[in-house]
Amino acid sequence: MPTGDIIPTRHEVERQLERILADVVVASHPQPARLLHFIVRQTLEGGEITEQIIRDFVFPSPPYKEDSNIARITMKTVRSLLADYYTDEGKDDPVIIALPESPEGKRIKFQAGQAYTPEFRYNPRSDIAKQFAVAHHLLRGGPAQIEQGLWQLNPLFNDNPDHPEVALSTAEAVGAQLLLGVYPKDIQKSMIANGLEWIDRIAPKVPGYWRVPMVRALLQYCDGSLDEAGKEFDKALALDRQSTISRGWYTQYLFAIGRQEEGLRHVRLTAGDSVDNAQIQALHGVYLCKAGRFEEAQRALAQSLTLDRNCWAAHWGSALLNVSTGDQERAMEHVKRFQELVEPEEYQNIIRMLELKHSDS
Repeated sequence: MPTGDIIPTRHEVERQLERILADVVVASHPQPARLLHFIVRQTLEGGEITEQIIRDFVFPSPPYKEDSNIARITMKTVRSLLADYYTDEGKDDPVIIALPESPEGKRIKFQAGQAYTPEFRYNPRSDIAKQFAVAHHLLRGGPAQIEQGLWQLNPLFNDNPDHPEVALSTAEAVGAQLLLGVYPKDIQKSMIANGLEWIDRIAPKVPGYWRVPMVRALLQYCDGSLDEAGKEFDKALALDRQSTISRGWYTQYLFAIGRQEEGLRHVRLTAGDSVDNAQIQALHGVYLCKAGRFEEAQRALAQSLTLDRNCWAAHWGSALLNVSTGDQERAMEHVKRFQELVEPEEYQNIIRMLELKHSDS
């Protein structure tokens, strides 16, 4: 699951701790279970964890000496219980609670208390992660695939509205659909408002995550709030410039505000890093066409069609290019090919965007 630098929310960790402590095997080891509960809660509260603190709060009686190894011995049992739990009963749980491990082949001496501070991450083997992986793949495709990705996300979002990646991906997919003209005008405002509400709800749970301002900027851009979108894009760029640029929405924004040369630099770099990706090469051609660089656009689109003659974006871009250069006959050839590659409703939406006039004859 492409979670980047985000971690599960506090509520998700607390629910996972409850699942682990309710396990029959874990519950049969009361002292390690008590220690696990303590270190997870202490970490969530931002408290310090040392052997002395563990002895004082987890094992107050009988009093242990300062050189007692009770914490280390019990922590070893906790590690073993967690390993067994995630191998068996908890293998598909949504969240992993783990203790730091030295890299294989290296012996690292942890700072005081670091070895006892648990780490929290999403489990790539969980059902939600597997379903999300399918949705994530679809969302990177064409119009029909984005719609399928939303269908895949909807039940996930209904069951897990506070899951950061699910909420952000759903809002981003809505933004993509808005740009494609899928939603009727009378519901566009409400779709944007809903997306912004989802983002505002999960934002405090993932501070410093670049996707939060990036997706917010996308929705504000869809709403025509260019100044606000620019401020959010700046925040996203400050947090993770490469990821923000590679997503593509910032490039569209730059073209919208008249900064075409800067936008072209970004899309050129992305295309250079993805020479075997037909869709990215096609989008490079579309942006070159919009900038009036028709010969360069022709080369980029031809490269895309060489990689994949059924690339919908390449036929879309080629239609746009030929209309721009006055070759209506060639434009109609690509329009017809484009029509064969997408759903009828999507075809009508995108044709309207391109402002191409054609007949079915």
